[in-house]
Amino acid sequence: MKQIDGVLFDLDGTLIDSFPDFLQSLKTLSIRGKETIISEKNVRALVSDGSSKLINEVFGISELDADFFRLKKEFLLNYEKNILKYGGFFDGSEKLLRYLNKKKIPFGIVTNKPRKYTEIIINKNSLLASSKITICCDDGIKSKPSPEGIIHACREMKVIPKNCLFLGDHDNDLRAALNAEVYFGACLFGYGFQNIVRSEKVKNFLSNEEIIKFIKEKNGS
Repeated sequence: MKQIDGVLFDLDGTLIDSFPDFLQSLKTLSIRGKETIISEKNVRALVSDGSSKLINEVFGISELDADFFRLKKEFLLNYEKNILKYGGFFDGSEKLLRYLNKKKIPFGIVTNKPRKYTEIIINKNSLLASSKITICCDDGIKSKPSPEGIIHACREMKVIPKNCLFLGDHDNDLRAALNAEVYFGACLFGYGFQNIVRSEKVKNFLSNEEIIKFIKEKNGS
């Protein structure tokens, strides 16, 4: 990768630390007649996997259980009320977005989060509102690990994939990026990666400061 002409972000675990919002939204839920001890470590690891996986793993029940859909509905209602109430940007995320805007490097968001919740987050921050394109799981474009969203976003931003940096924290992000033939930035400060990712097409980042430094080195400014 010689130059970075555009940047794409995953949302949860990459730009936004939504774990506190998810955790608080789960704490008020309960299975009838059964006490559930919620493991914060498990919740953090599952934030990027969606609400069904969270309910399944946290409460140890499947969609066949009578409580499953009640818990999922209550969780989503709670989460909608709690969006950015307890969580927020990861350290340095806002600085990174301001840097991209200053250098006129277009950025976009490709997330497996439903648009309903994504737009609440975007509308609460002017920096996110400057995203050139936002692609969600219910937009009619195949979700990650499919590369379709990344390819579409590059096309809309008029950025050649090989000159695009996609930042994510989950194996689905990695697989989508490699299949879209963009350069991947593994956000080790997020939720999904427990170890560094070894690949010539991947750069591992421990912080947003490292991301800014990497872009400056590639672009010479």
